[in-house]
Amino acid sequence: MAPKRVIGVGGLALLIALVTVVLTACWHLTQSTSDVAVPDVLAAMFGHGDQRTLDTLTGSRLPRMCAAVLTAVQQMAPVVVIGLLAAFALSGRLDLLGMGDAASSPRHRYRPGSWSR
Repeated sequence: MAPKRVIGVGGLALLIALVTVVLTACWHLTQSTSDVAVPDVLAAMFGHGDQRTLDTLTGSRLPRMCAAVLTAVQQMAPVVVIGLLAAFALSGRLDLLGMGDAASSPRHRYRPGSWSR
């Protein structure tokens, strides 16, 4: 009997992406003129930071990072929605014209001479 996998390839990729985002965010929070380094940010995240680091993070760095994240989400939302609509439309799961299967049913096919003027 084969051992049961706890995490798949997709889960591992998601975990690596999440760790990368957290470490990049920590690095981004240290970018400015004050002397806050990545270990200071990590210590503050786990409750071991000094007051100066906490004041710097909560006073300017976290609001700036949250604004950047919200701006990115706002700019990406239309792209994601349009991409999902296009993917569903191309896969046949989304009926944009409201025709369903009517276009391919025999009742709605054009037959020469069947339409009067």
